Amino acid sequence: MAGFGEFDLVVEDYYLILYLSYVNFCIIPLLILWNLVVCVFCFSSNSEYC
Repeated sequence: MAGFGEFDLVVEDYYLILYLSYVNFCIIPLLILWNLVVCVFCFSSNSEYC
């Protein structure tokens, strides 16, 4: 039964890496894209919110 602890650790690391890659490749680009959209909208409408 000693081997199961190591296996759990590997699985946890795998999910952590998966989660971090999801954050890096999905959420961060979406935030950047959202910022760009806001910037373009601001400059095109010349609003005072920028």
